[in-house]
Amino acid sequence: MARSGRETAVSVFCFAAVVGALFFLDPRVRVQMESFMDGGVSPWRHRATSLANTLFMSIRDQSLENGTWLLFAVVGVVLFLFMLKT
Repeated sequence: MARSGRETAVSVFCFAAVVGALFFLDPRVRVQMESFMDGGVSPWRHRATSLANTLFMSIRDQSLENGTWLLFAVVGVVLFLFMLKT
């Protein structure tokens, strides 16, 4: 696998891990994900925008409430990425 392919795969995995963690930790994200998957009458763009807004609000709230843990997780991810690079 080419280097850019590995980096893309790691980025997608990290993003999926963050969204998955927020899905289990924050009920707002869970509700938005369920409504996004259910469909409905609203267009895809509107549902995706609503889901993205909820994700960003949840990340912001989690970082305000758990700043120390967030810093630890970010440093851990950066160190992990450096480990993969070498």
